[in-house]
Amino acid sequence: MASQALYDGDWYECVVATSAGESPDSAPTKWSKLSIPEEWAPYLVAQASAFAFRCRQDFERANAEEIRARVELDRIALDRHRENGRGRPIRVLTR
Repeated sequence: MASQALYDGDWYECVVATSAGESPDSAPTKWSKLSIPEEWAPYLVAQASAFAFRCRQDFERANAEEIRARVELDRIALDRHRENGRGRPIRVLTR
């Protein structure tokens, strides 16, 4: 049994063992709807755009969107690293 499932366009996590055919609609107490943190939206949009452009064989725009997605993912990783206290503040030196 999968612990997470896509149902009707949303992701759910199974919190109690289910039987065959039990969905978030038919057994809502056994499922918990998962939400995507808002901070991930720019990354997900850029990555989806890159995929769409690649499908249309617009490789220049696809590559640009993939770069934008990587930048967003790096930003999220850096923010998480700082939040967890494992990172040192970035020092900016000027002359």
